[in-house]
Amino acid sequence: MPVLNQLMPENVFHFFEEICQIPHGSGNLDAICRYCVRFAEERGLKVLRDEGDNILIWKEASPGYEDREPVVLQGHLDMVCEKTADSGHDFAKDPLELYVEDGFVKARNTTLGGDDGIAVAMILALLDEKDAVHPPIEAVFTADEETGMGGAKALDLQLLKGRKLINIDSEEEGILTVGCAGGISCHTSFPLDFSSREGEVVKIIISGLTGGHSGSEINRQRANALKLSGRLLYEASRSTQLFLMDAGGGGKENVIASQAEILLMAEHPSALMEAAVKMEALWKEEFMDEEPNLSVQTEKRGMQTANVVSAETTKKIVAYLMAAPDGPVGYNRTLPGLVETSLNHGIMAVREGYLTIDTLVRSSLGSKKAELAERLKILAGLCGASFRADNEYPGWAYKKESSLRELMTRTYREMFGRDPEVLTIHAGLECGLFLDKKKDLDCVSFGPDIWDVHSVKERLSIESTERSYEYLKAVLAGCCREDI
Repeated sequence: MPVLNQLMPENVFHFFEEICQIPHGSGNLDAICRYCVRFAEERGLKVLRDEGDNILIWKEASPGYEDREPVVLQGHLDMVCEKTADSGHDFAKDPLELYVEDGFVKARNTTLGGDDGIAVAMILALLDEKDAVHPPIEAVFTADEETGMGGAKALDLQLLKGRKLINIDSEEEGILTVGCAGGISCHTSFPLDFSSREGEVVKIIISGLTGGHSGSEINRQRANALKLSGRLLYEASRSTQLFLMDAGGGGKENVIASQAEILLMAEHPSALMEAAVKMEALWKEEFMDEEPNLSVQTEKRGMQTANVVSAETTKKIVAYLMAAPDGPVGYNRTLPGLVETSLNHGIMAVREGYLTIDTLVRSSLGSKKAELAERLKILAGLCGASFRADNEYPGWAYKKESSLRELMTRTYREMFGRDPEVLTIHAGLECGLFLDKKKDLDCVSFGPDIWDVHSVKERLSIESTERSYEYLKAVLAGCCREDI
């Protein structure tokens, strides 16, 4: 039964709810692609699904504005799939369970996918509207943005005539984003030398962390469960010898890891238990009220004979987790308070005889991005691990001249009586890849208020969505009035 049909703008939330009924996590986009193609065909709009699972839809201009230059409207199809530990939700087949609370749309026990489902919904609503005033529209829905921007990398921009691109993938109303960081994925792999050993087994569970987006929220210095696990094990190793058995944590490179589980054999399990109690108390003091649900649990599994990693390899893994930098490592020298360079250890897992740590490095400067990746490579080598980097994507440099930015600033001022904030962000946006392919593009990103994206606390402001949609329509009308 529809939950959002009473909300305004009705057509936007109608399409958003339909999108939320279709599984569309990264790598699972066939159903949402078919939905978008069917939407276009039912309305007689030209549509293309390319080999990268990007969807392109063309709509002619409003009568009288056929001679205006097309405007590209762009968002991405995929969402980050995170859920609470006790949730039975299956992102591969289950619809999201939406509800409205305190002026926000939320999903029960899962991420909402407002990033970037609301962009798709807003663009579909515009394509569906009969009375909106607009130039020719080239709608672009990209695939797998959240896992390396694969769709944007594969997109053939020669298919598009427009040189003005409005990206709807920002999460704070009143902000026009005009630049972003580039990124590179780094993978550190430790070979695991298992052998049989008898001893006391203990499981360490770090959970309840706030998590969040590793770009837009990295400045908040939230706790990363993978880093905490390294610190706890280092503290314990000062009093007892440890033998790793299994380890896992996090779920996405671009999400601050909110949980981790470590299975160990310890010569003196009491020392490990004491370290867990000590570190939990210390972290609650260090993070104050910013990690209210932080929890460190220990489970004694008793004496066992099991395959364990050698003490020497365990020490190297712990050393890497302890010594590797995490979070912000450099700030912008011209825009005070803006993170310039950072990294996030997003996933730790045992895979085919290796313990692998997947890390996303970001920077608005290509040289700093490369330097930080090299630092990780050197540290990995010193700790006996192999290192690989891939999925690199460029940043988006601020342009001094932008007619689209000027129009969107002026329109915002006229509608709301104040200037928007114009800034660059530390998170990655697909505009960098588009500009790398088409140098004369003029890009601006905006969006409604979406809080705690990439986490189970994600929520979308209803009133902000209404204002943002009206603002988008006003900008498009402005593109008709002015030759920008």
